Amino acid sequence: MRFVLVVLLGLLLSVRSDVSAHHVDAAIPDSSQISNLIFPAHVARPGGENSTVISHKRRWNGPPPAPAADDVWEKMKCKGRKFMAQMSYSDFDAGQMLPVPQNTAQSPWYLGEFQRCTTMSALLTHSAHLYSWAYVISSVGEVYRSLGPGGYWGVSDFFRHISISDKCVEEGGKWIAAVITHYQQGTLVDGQRYTSPNGEVKRIKASGAYFYMAVNPQGGIIVQNTLGPREAANKVYPGNYPDTELPALQKLSDMMWMMWEYYVPAAQRTNLDFVMSLSISNPTSLSIIRRAFDSQGQVLTATPYKFDPNSDGGLALLGSPNGARVAHFLIQRKPQVGLKTVIGIYGFESQAKSRAPCLMFKLGNLAAATPRPPVQRSELGPSSGAEQNMPVEETSVKRVLEQRNFVRTHIFRLIFLHVDMHAVNSIAVERAQTAWASNGGFYSKRASTSPPARPPVLIVSTGVAVLYYRALQLATLTLQEVAVHALLTTKNSTDSTLGKSSTSHGLPKPNAAWFKQPPPVADEATWSRAVCKGTKMMAQMSYSDYDVGQLLAEPKDSVQSPWSLEAHFFMSVLAGAGIIAQDRQSPWESLKKLHPTDADPDELPMLQRSSDMMWIMWENTVEFSRRHELKLFLSLSIKNPETQALIQHALSDVGKELTVEPVEFKTTTPQGSANGSGFAHFLIQRKLQVGLKSIDRVLVFQGESKSKAPCLMFGVVNLSAPTPRPRDDTTKDPAAGPGSDPNDTEMTEEPDDPDLLPEGGNVGAWSLQKRSFVRVHTFRLNDTVIRASTMVSPIVIILVACITLVVGDAGHARHEKLLEKIANFPDSSFREQLQTLHSSVHHFSGPQIGGTATELPEPATDAMWNTAVCKGRKMIAQMSYSDYDVAQLLPNPKDTVQSPWGYGSRPGKLANTGVAADLKKWGYNMFYSPPDYRDYSAGKYWGISTVLKGMKYTDVCGRKPGEWKALSIQHMDGSTKPLKEQIYTDPSGKATAAYFYMSVLEGAGIMAQNRHGPWDALQALHPLDYAAEEVPELQRSSDMMWAMWEYAVPSDQRQNLEMFSTLAIGNQKTLALISRALKSLGKELSRAPTVIEMNTEEGKALLSKYRHERHACV
Repeated sequence: MRFVLVVLLGLLLSVRSDVSAHHVDAAIPDSSQISNLIFPAHVARPGGENSTVISHKRRWNGPPPAPAADDVWEKMKCKGRKFMAQMSYSDFDAGQMLPVPQNTAQSPWYLGEFQRCTTMSALLTHSAHLYSWAYVISSVGEVYRSLGPGGYWGVSDFFRHISISDKCVEEGGKWIAAVITHYQQGTLVDGQRYTSPNGEVKRIKASGAYFYMAVNPQGGIIVQNTLGPREAANKVYPGNYPDTELPALQKLSDMMWMMWEYYVPAAQRTNLDFVMSLSISNPTSLSIIRRAFDSQGQVLTATPYKFDPNSDGGLALLGSPNGARVAHFLIQRKPQVGLKTVIGIYGFESQAKSRAPCLMFKLGNLAAATPRPPVQRSELGPSSGAEQNMPVEETSVKRVLEQRNFVRTHIFRLIFLHVDMHAVNSIAVERAQTAWASNGGFYSKRASTSPPARPPVLIVSTGVAVLYYRALQLATLTLQEVAVHALLTTKNSTDSTLGKSSTSHGLPKPNAAWFKQPPPVADEATWSRAVCKGTKMMAQMSYSDYDVGQLLAEPKDSVQSPWSLEAHFFMSVLAGAGIIAQDRQSPWESLKKLHPTDADPDELPMLQRSSDMMWIMWENTVEFSRRHELKLFLSLSIKNPETQALIQHALSDVGKELTVEPVEFKTTTPQGSANGSGFAHFLIQRKLQVGLKSIDRVLVFQGESKSKAPCLMFGVVNLSAPTPRPRDDTTKDPAAGPGSDPNDTEMTEEPDDPDLLPEGGNVGAWSLQKRSFVRVHTFRLNDTVIRASTMVSPIVIILVACITLVVGDAGHARHEKLLEKIANFPDSSFREQLQTLHSSVHHFSGPQIGGTATELPEPATDAMWNTAVCKGRKMIAQMSYSDYDVAQLLPNPKDTVQSPWGYGSRPGKLANTGVAADLKKWGYNMFYSPPDYRDYSAGKYWGISTVLKGMKYTDVCGRKPGEWKALSIQHMDGSTKPLKEQIYTDPSGKATAAYFYMSVLEGAGIMAQNRHGPWDALQALHPLDYAAEEVPELQRSSDMMWAMWEYAVPSDQRQNLEMFSTLAIGNQKTLALISRALKSLGKELSRAPTVIEMNTEEGKALLSKYRHERHACV
């Protein structure tokens, strides 16, 4: 009987299998093209016989998940509904649905290979994002190419049923299986590093992320196994991988595009017909799939079940994490794949070993975009879920604060074009060459040796048409303009109207503001203000770079422009005669023309000054040894109404009219105009590059271009030496506000000192609220070798004075190379001038034992002395107040003035607590000094033995209790790598080579021997491209002293502080104060200490740290 039942059961199963096989085979479509795919009848329908064959048991790669809760279900439906709308809208309308509306919803990420922009077509070529963020696309082995049952993908049967290739290309099929990894395969992930491409220049750990996918150029993408950077990093570096190190490129929808773009030819990228998500394990997606099947009375089987995308189940599946990535892909890639939407969602069980659920999203083309109906802003919030790469979540630029509708990204490319002048307009070139030969010395009083034949042209604009237009314009310059040497134009959209084509060239036609009749004469207020500005600029051009820096609102040691050639601009330049000509329209004016109703200064690029644009032109086209050969500036076709009015005023004063014949002025007024100030700033900010120069004359004339607009020529003259800056500030006019010209960076009156100035420095403590006690610093604790350099310095102790001189060592390789170039200059006078200008740029990589004493400088001036006395008086008072009362004196009163840098490290332990942790975080090292730097005897490094013994202190240095501990803190990593390449990563920044050499003695106090702060060190290490934001926030000497005191002194003795001493003083202002203090007391500097009481003027002056004599002090 049992045998009979088994036979009958076998017959029944055989008949069932035959029926199913026949049903599937009969449903295979005739077409083998995926683009014509019509899913066959074997797909299960609601209520079909396949719906109850298999129970939940053994599905889902384990126990079935619980159905999604109501709130999750409704949320996913809502997301799916938004996605369906956004997929049907135009790219612009989809962008307008973002929380911060944009003009596009396109993803900023792409694969495109990097190419140097040397041709016009290269303007649209961009650098590779995938590779720059250290991702690698790799092929996979045979195991990872198996599409058959039980294999890695497990979808071959399904593909055969719908007439799609079921093999990878290596096995003769169409599918290309690959993996994108965020690590180099073949080595351990832990320890791999790469340099981030986002401008932070820091080494970042590879996260270990991976994305296994397959693509078929005939129209499909399969996503099988993925682990994003955040999840991967949590596994590889548990608890030790901050979000700041995550690659900016990390979303799965972008990885799908990278794979599609990499393997699919451009002509076939619109053939995308479906996206599959296999072996789904995301808990949210699994719960949505379970509820979707339950809502239809279905169970998960190997037979696909179709959901209408507009049904509740279809919307929820589309809004699930696995569906969202598909929607994001289609919304963000409309220009590449076309206007597509989801027309069907199929759920089934994988035939891979996992037997996990799979989803297939069938795509269809839309004939036209659906107009976006008006919506409430409350409906457009960002979606949530595991997949967060919707444009809602990821945009290249965000306006979080002001929620602006137009967020503009400024992208610049530097393009060199060699324009064939003869091919464009041989007659114009011939005239230009003739004019050059005959009138080369028209203004410069010397003839040119050769005419300018086919000069290289550096062109700047925001449009391709303007590039060609400028090339033609340069070739058709009038005789008078060529004769005036310059003819180097920058983009000026008042000369051209983008979008209006020329009949002959398809280029914009000139549409200049013609100078048909004289403008009104400038009123007296405008005239006086321009004269004042010009006077200031004349003074600043004659000062040293340091003195000009002292006139800034927050005095600095230099006014060197921060812009170098990292940015790119399209401009026109004609090099060879030492001339820069300018016909410009500022970014602000351009922005107002382009967006007249919503122009916002915050949307301007930071790099926008015409003086910086001129330097970029000059540096790119003129050899290093000839950059000082600067004879004149020209500003052509001036349209600025204020400048025109000033010109009219100047001409009226001398009874002249505007003609082609130049009128020469010695007045500073045209220089104080909007058009002249850019040239003055150029000379003020580029002293170290072009030498000490000034403008000695201004010529006004009418150009012979169609506009007949006025032109200005500024004659440049070399100065033999810097002019001492008047200390009474006679050139300052606090009432004169900043100019209307965006180039206006005039040196305004420095704001009054806060009441609290316990520590000097000009970076970190004066930002935002000008807090004195807002300090942030960075240090790393480990042993390293002290780097030697030449240094000995005058020293003064508040109670004890002994002196040697600081001699700076320009030992930095970069600075040495620059000085070597300067030494080879053929022009001896300019060579000496540059050597003088650069003599103050020093690099210290550590102290050197030995040195020579030097005389004190001239005593401090009255202004300097009175300010120092006043500040010392305030400090004495503040030291006597409670912590709370001192904090109440801050510009924004607080409850405490305690330094924010850590507390609690144990003495003698370099623990990652207290200040030690802060030091490490900000890239510092603290260690005991080697033997040569622990010697206190006469003639040695410290040379303080006699004084210490006279004050009844030990002169023994060691590590035992009762001995001085000589410590040093250095802002470098201690490696043999060049200093300028040393960095730290959390937070990211450059090693500055700063150092602090000090000694501490419990029960006594702290001696500071040699200090070189991060700000000064950074300027020395990177003299031409340093930036304030690169300085570590933890930088104050007072905090370094506390770090050493906390480290070396037991907590129960830290209040036993009797003295501070500062040795080897090199600061010239401090030396001037010492000189005056000794002179007023009838003393001279000697080895015998001079005791100065703190209640005297001399004591108060030496207690303060002089910063700027113009500080108000009441």
